[in-house]
Amino acid sequence: MTDIPESRHDGEEIPLDVVSLETPSTMDDAASKVLTGNESSLEATIPALSGAQIDEQPVEPLETGDVPTSAASIPTEPGPPPGAPTLVLPIQAGAKTEKKKLVALFVRDEDMKELWERASKAEREIISSINNASTADELLNQLEYARNELLAGKENYEQAERYISEVEYRVAFSQRVVRLSSSLGFGLFAYETIWAFVLLVFLFLVLGPAAFSSAAIPSSKWSSPDVVFLLGSMTWGALGGVIGAWLSLVKHISLDQDFDRQHLLWYINSPVMGIGVGAVIFLILRAGLLSITGPSEAINSPLVIYLLAWLSGFQQNVFTDMIRRLLQVFKIEGDGKGGGPTTTALYPEKPGT
Repeated sequence: MTDIPESRHDGEEIPLDVVSLETPSTMDDAASKVLTGNESSLEATIPALSGAQIDEQPVEPLETGDVPTSAASIPTEPGPPPGAPTLVLPIQAGAKTEKKKLVALFVRDEDMKELWERASKAEREIISSINNASTADELLNQLEYARNELLAGKENYEQAERYISEVEYRVAFSQRVVRLSSSLGFGLFAYETIWAFVLLVFLFLVLGPAAFSSAAIPSSKWSSPDVVFLLGSMTWGALGGVIGAWLSLVKHISLDQDFDRQHLLWYINSPVMGIGVGAVIFLILRAGLLSITGPSEAINSPLVIYLLAWLSGFQQNVFTDMIRRLLQVFKIEGDGKGGGPTTTALYPEKPGT
């Protein structure tokens, strides 16, 4: 007989004298009793197995294509057996535990309640101060997201606070726009209106008809028609700046509702800038550096000069585009022969080419 140690279900090893198996069912019964822990039945089964002789029979190898019929030989998919507990990595479990400790330390019940009250206060301010329906709907939806985060637990406190803070900022900005519009807005409108009145008086009463006709000869108070046209161009440039400031006030106060004091200098400087732009436009066109009729041809009509001066004062991009084209006229390039620099042709190239 040969002693073969066999492991029990509780980890202990018991000697089992296995010599022969009369029938396969006898061994199956013993194995099932070992697995089920029925020790009393096992003791009755073991003596029945002792003393039997082992019949040595050669084992024929399986041929190719043979399929084993034993259930133990059928491979199973890898993984834990059914009903086994799910394994959690120690690092992940530790991180989650540490996060819960920090949340419990820094986020109190009073903080959650205070944040909920901030959301309720912001909702009341949206209803009372936001007069744009789409903006109000967007802010109310954001408050809904914040409350859902709070109801989900303390772990979402930071995200909920961010939602509520953004709503509070936009509500405060809207209230600030209302205050600035009633103070600075009306003051700037009056400032631009005074500029417009002064410019129109100067254009029609001081310059008179001489400013609108190249055939009109100025009286003794004007030495040259060019002086009249220069003053007229400066006046129309300033008028363009005034009208541009008016439209900007309407857009940012009434339509977009994003008026801010940081643009105050632009509104104050717009008519003054128009005066300077009008003077430069007159010089460029009278010199023939830029022309709409042909290369190097000066513009004599004052109406065309006034129109371009007004456009440049109204929209400074027109003026900057003309300056860009003027710089291309005086573009400096090498002659490619080792000599000094040369200038390109007076007819300007198209910007961006």
